Formats: sequence, C-alpha cells, structure tokens
Amino acid sequence: MTGRRTKVRALLALAGLVLVAQVIGSIATHRGGLVLIQELDRPVHWGAALVLLLTAAVVVGSRDDSVRSTVLIAVVVLGFLAIPAVQFTKHDWKLAERHRAPARADRELVVETGRDMIDPLWMVYLEQGSGLTERRWHLGRFNGDAEDGALVEAAWDGPDRIRIRTGDGRVQLIELAPDGTPRSRAE
Repeated sequence: MTGRRTKVRALLALAGLVLVAQVIGSIATHRGGLVLIQELDRPVHWGAALVLLLTAAVVVGSRDDSVRSTVLIAVVVLGFLAIPAVQFTKHDWKLAERHRAPARADRELVVETGRDMIDPLWMVYLEQGSGLTERRWHLGRFNGDAEDGALVEAAWDGPDRIRIRTGDGRVQLIELAPDGTPRSRAE
C-alpha cells in the first residue's frame, strides 16, 4: 500500500510540474520573456502529458479493476475525439520575413504566416538579443478572413520604431523603450 501511494504521489507531483511549466511558458510568451522559456508554452503537449499522468495516477492508485478500465476507456475515447479538434486549430506557422533594425543588429522584426482553415494569418514579433538571452515580444496577430484585417506591411520606421500597415490602410507605429520593450501592440 505504501508503494502504491508513493507512486501516486510521484505521478501527481509530475503532473503539477507539467502544469507549472505551461504556466511559466505562457507568462513568458505574453510578457516578452526569454525565447528559451517561451518554448515551454505548448498547451497541447503539456495538456496531453497532464492527462496521461493523471490517468496513470488513477490506474496505479485504484484497486478496483472496473474503475481502471472505465478511466482507460474514457481517456482513449477522449483522445481520439481530441485529434480532429487539435488538427482543426493547428496553424503551422512558417517564417515569412525577418528584418534587422537599422543601426541595431541586436533587434529583428519577424513575420510568420499560417492558415486558419482557408484564411491567411500573420504573426508579428520583435526579437532582441541572441542565444540564451534572446527575448521575444508579440506585436500582433492579423487575420486575413476580411481584407481589412490582413497584414500589408511590417517594417522598421527607425531603430526604435516599427510600422504596421493593415488592409484597411491603417498604419500603426509601435515605439520601443531603450531596453527593447514595445510600448504598445498592434490591434
């Protein structure tokens, strides 16, 4: 009995670590954190790991075979139902453009493209630094389902300013603080 409890506690502790990793990655992604830490922001991967760890905890901790069987069958069925949902929301981002800032070799404006079913998507980032100290800020996400929301241009307007132009002709200027932090985001 003690061995079973120890295993369940270990599985629950791992599930807690998985949850903490996702939260840390999500916070870093939304606040211009280190790119290395932003890579932890993988909700589908961590969610699957969390479900598997919690399922394993129930299976190991339960003495009743009917409970084990029911939990395993439910997880397998839900897993098969989740596959189309995950594929439906997957965007497959690809690098489209990368521009160095004028007079600032440590800053780059990055544009990635993806698809939301049939509509084009654009994601615009600012990256600063390199290696383990590289940071990334999300500047905006644009959806081309209507021409007004399409990204027409993302370019440098100086070493500390980025110009974003959308399909409706609107131009947004994003000023950067001396440390590289954007003072606003594109809408």
